[in-house]
Amino acid sequence: MAQPRNLKEPENPMQKKIFDIVAKVVENDFFGIDTSFYKAGLSSISAMKLCVLISEEFGVTVKTSDIHENNTVEKLEKYVMLAPKLRTYEKREVYPLTGSQKGIFAECSKNPESTVYNIPFLFELDPAVDTRKLSDAIARMVSAHSYLLTQVYLDDNGEMVQRPGNETFVPEVIETTNEKFASQKESLVRPFKLEKGRLLRVAIYMTEDKKYLFTDFHHIIADGNSYDIIFEDINKAYMGEKLEKESYTGFDAALDEEQQMKEGKYKKAEKYYDSIFEGIETESLPMPDLNGKAPEKGYLEKTMGLKEEAILSYCEKLGVTPNILFTGLFGILMAKYSNAEDSLFSTIYNGRNDSRLENTVCMLVKTLPVYCKFDPKTTVQAYMAELSEQMLSSMANDIFPFSDICAKYGLNSDLTFAYQAELSDDYPIGDTIARGHDLSLDMAKMPLLIQVREYNH
Repeated sequence: MAQPRNLKEPENPMQKKIFDIVAKVVENDFFGIDTSFYKAGLSSISAMKLCVLISEEFGVTVKTSDIHENNTVEKLEKYVMLAPKLRTYEKREVYPLTGSQKGIFAECSKNPESTVYNIPFLFELDPAVDTRKLSDAIARMVSAHSYLLTQVYLDDNGEMVQRPGNETFVPEVIETTNEKFASQKESLVRPFKLEKGRLLRVAIYMTEDKKYLFTDFHHIIADGNSYDIIFEDINKAYMGEKLEKESYTGFDAALDEEQQMKEGKYKKAEKYYDSIFEGIETESLPMPDLNGKAPEKGYLEKTMGLKEEAILSYCEKLGVTPNILFTGLFGILMAKYSNAEDSLFSTIYNGRNDSRLENTVCMLVKTLPVYCKFDPKTTVQAYMAELSEQMLSSMANDIFPFSDICAKYGLNSDLTFAYQAELSDDYPIGDTIARGHDLSLDMAKMPLLIQVREYNH
């Protein structure tokens, strides 16, 4: 389809390559080389895809923050021409922790008996699963993602660091009875010994008529996206496929963050957060009930039937992703609930903002603050567009950790909203499905967590 004449067309082969890649990602070519990618239809999710394609085409490191700062074909061309080639690091005996990992380490050190940062699942396996074959597949997966054997500790200078584990890992196959396993289930999840201890537990249980797979990873070495990568590779290995070792590991991610700190990215991110959060009220939890009763811990699930087509159609009309739509609606709801003009809460995103992180098993999830102010005089579209810009900018400046944001601006994570699309606790193993049961639902990481999860039935 021909471009409208008033759009500035590519002027050289490199611009044409970049233009074609962007057009493929946003699924249209109605933009010029000076048009913002986000106006052309780029979202926070598709920006990651753009990073991967630009990186593969030109052999340079591309992060979503680079896309955010160089958000036209003209700007991205200049960035690619000057960008460093894919950076590699020499192996070390000891590596730094990322900002997110330091926060987890500090919390776990204060509460060593807590299981709040465990990620435990119990999978009921199909009787047809070959348990010895599965055990071998898991061992091969750990060998491919050897970051799972990482050890973390305080060094002699009091610095929080990590180092590669050097042992091999083979999960146990344990024969037991239905009765014994039923009594054991409650004690499967237990605290990890964080300092220099193994941070994963995997075992296969066989009873008279059932087979189970228990997995538990400490959050300091893995996250939800890691689970998807882990089980994809377990299945590949189970089916006899050869697994490729990670080319970019959690250690590389930590060194990249260290390098960014040296380059002044932290200070730049701090200035960004100054522009949003300095001088605003920091109370975030809804007001307590008038009856004065102390809040109780609990888990509540509500199921609603919403047509996916209607949601996606409305998102297209507003020019935002479902994540932004639900986050923005939650912001309005919290403001009205507290009888305020604005609302302040935190949210979670996967932190996979680098083109090399697609197959990396490590802890990358970041907590981001969200500030919503809905003026009745403005349109919903303008409100959502402003929120989308804020979220994209926050993701681009995620090197400034949430713990530092809280300390500087007096914020907290008392209220967290998370939109999680197409989540599943079930994974294929061969021709069967492992049915997963999350064992951590009663373990609260924050006082109030609101999750919107999308299921396809």
